[in-house]
Formats: sequence, C-alpha cells, structure tokens
Amino acid sequence: MVRVIVNVGPQGRYRMLEVLATAISSGAISAVVVVFLGRAWVEARIKGSIEHEYQKQLVLFQQELDRKTKVALIVSGNSLVAARASD
Repeated sequence: MVRVIVNVGPQGRYRMLEVLATAISSGAISAVVVVFLGRAWVEARIKGSIEHEYQKQLVLFQQELDRKTKVALIVSGNSLVAARASD
C-alpha cells in the first residue's frame, strides 16, 4: 500500500475552506429555492382545488334555484287559473 502525504500550506487550507463554504452555500440556496417553489406549487394546487369545489357548489345551487323558481311559477300560474275558474 502506497501512502501519499500532501503537505497543504495555509493558502491551500484557505482555498479548501473557500470551496467548502461555496458548496455549502450553493446547497443551501438551492434548498431554499426548491422549498419556495414547492410551497408555491402546493399552494396553487390547493387554491385550484378549493376554487373547483366552490364552482361545482355554485352550479348546483344555481340549478336548484332555477328549479325552485320554475316550480313557484307553475304553482302561482295554477293558482291564477283556479282563481279565474271560480269567478
């Protein structure tokens, strides 16, 4: 087994620390960007899902309101016909 011993001077140590600090800060910045984008994506998905559910409920409500309005018109029309028939 051959062992190589490299004597790194003060400038070499400084350079290694500089590279290490750069790698750590790059990783941290990347992690922040990924978390931010992930959070924005999840938030958009949740908002979209909620909006879709409200739209479905609104359509159902409008359909029910239209149905009740038509029934009320039919009932009121029948009442008028019955009132005229009794006159």
